[in-house]
Amino acid sequence: MVLVKYPTNANLTTAALTAASATVEAATFCRPDYTSLWQTLSDLAKTAIDRGDADQGAVLWLFADACSMRLKPDDRAEPFIPVTGPGARRSALPNDWSNEERAFLAQAYLQITHPVLRARLADLAWHIAKPRHSDYALAAIDAYRQIPITWDRWLADGRECWARAIQFALMLGQAGESVLGEMESELGDAFFATGVDDARLPLWIAELVNRQSILRDHRTAVAEHLAALADEHAAAGDPRLAQDLLLMAEAIYRGDRDEERSQDMTVKVAELSVVQANWPPGDGESPSAITASHFLEEAYQRLRRLPTEYRGRHGLEQRLKQIESWLAAANQASVQEMVTVETEDIDITEPMREAESAMSGLGTVEAVFKLAAISRAPSKANIESRARQLMREFPMQWLFGSTHLSMDGRVVGKRAPASLDEDDDNALWVAMLQDYLTEVGIITQMRVLPALQTLRREHRLRLGDFINLARRCPLVPNGREEQVGRGLLAGYQGDYATAIHLLVPQLEHMVRIALQTAGYNTQKIGDDGVQSEKGLGSLAAFSATAELLGEDRAFELKALFCEPVGPNLRNMVAHGLLDDEVAGSVYSLYAWWWVLRLVVGGFGGHQAEVARSKYY
Repeated sequence: MVLVKYPTNANLTTAALTAASATVEAATFCRPDYTSLWQTLSDLAKTAIDRGDADQGAVLWLFADACSMRLKPDDRAEPFIPVTGPGARRSALPNDWSNEERAFLAQAYLQITHPVLRARLADLAWHIAKPRHSDYALAAIDAYRQIPITWDRWLADGRECWARAIQFALMLGQAGESVLGEMESELGDAFFATGVDDARLPLWIAELVNRQSILRDHRTAVAEHLAALADEHAAAGDPRLAQDLLLMAEAIYRGDRDEERSQDMTVKVAELSVVQANWPPGDGESPSAITASHFLEEAYQRLRRLPTEYRGRHGLEQRLKQIESWLAAANQASVQEMVTVETEDIDITEPMREAESAMSGLGTVEAVFKLAAISRAPSKANIESRARQLMREFPMQWLFGSTHLSMDGRVVGKRAPASLDEDDDNALWVAMLQDYLTEVGIITQMRVLPALQTLRREHRLRLGDFINLARRCPLVPNGREEQVGRGLLAGYQGDYATAIHLLVPQLEHMVRIALQTAGYNTQKIGDDGVQSEKGLGSLAAFSATAELLGEDRAFELKALFCEPVGPNLRNMVAHGLLDDEVAGSVYSLYAWWWVLRLVVGGFGGHQAEVARSKYY
């Protein structure tokens, strides 16, 4: 795909570069971030072309294209990704440029003094030039470091820029040691100077510290500062941010093998969930029971996952029983808050527009919760009822047996002719599966996809955002937050193949740990006496799984991930059978959304609907 936005007779000359550099220096940008530079440089390029200066316009267009890309510092091979829009449109990528344009941009940074533009051009020079030279990386580092370490600047793209600078310094090895030490000092000074007014800035810096090999001698102090800030935010009435800070401190302590303080942070996070539950209600109070159920479930799951020895030493067993009794009462009260909503048949285009409208104009956090709750999940009871009705109304199609083949021609299931004299569970299951997959396709195309596209257009989410979301979920085991976060990010970016390969194994582990925590044995012993873990298909068949997840989610776990006649995503991934077509199908997108919904809402029951009850 070649993007040409300037006249074909334009020349990339030194004189045009000098003129364009002067234009950039004289320009006023509404914000000092790459999105603003992209928009302003595009306008400047059009103005230059309109007045007949095609050469300068061509240079400014290239500058605009360079700024249109988003930086993905965790990907060393492909650190630049395009901005996507409706109709499969996207912004530029380095591969879109001709050899002449790439050679021109590789040297252009030398004449640019604007730090944000200079950093991008030097970074691109490193990325596209052959051979690479350390001067490119050092120039990019120097320019990136000029981006201030402030909340508003890091909210835009400052954290990616600093992460990229650190990555460069690490890649350079000995040549980058000096500048890496200077950046560590700058980040450390900025971090320990943060207070309540700096909002999420200390969290972002700490995430960078935890992912990169920096501030190694100060990790404990970083965690202590996060915990102190969390106490201040909790006292100021912001328990959600306080929890995020505590979870980051917990991750740092755990990474340093300080289990005691790591578990102390977990207790604090759980207690803040109890605070947000606002349950039991006091005199004159009428809190939402559904919301209370969600937060009490969070608290209960976190405390229950703590080692028994730690719980006993800190007297938490009684607290667990108290929270469990509150949770039961809140769940019972939740039933009274629910209402039945019925609608007439409608055209699919209207729900799509409604989904887009529902997502538009929201804050980032609210938008993620809205996406997770954009549609109710299929109901097993409703699916079974429709399947039975179908079998009664059209009995002939069930009188003949069927053989089900996988995409590579293997026989993966057989159904004998249905019995006319008694219920046929096998035929009923096939009918339910067919109904379910039809509903999955409708939900995905009618609600999930348009909502996700709106989220992509209006919000820029990073890896750290999804890791933090996973870290907040008590169902995600310790040490699995980054893998779950990467899987969620991949789906957000439209890479469903990567999302499925990352998330499906983690989903299986989440279910296994939840069953183990509840006291169920998830292992089997072979004839040779060797113990091994049961697969997701076996776990999904447990009656305890339906108790933990709820009947509807347990049904979906089997139908979507484990059923050979269905998408069978778990086994397709585990055995390398997932091809490009299935990886890009509505089932993969729906599975990604299913896991997002699980991470946001928790297991089963009323907790799984809390986001929808609050935001839909």
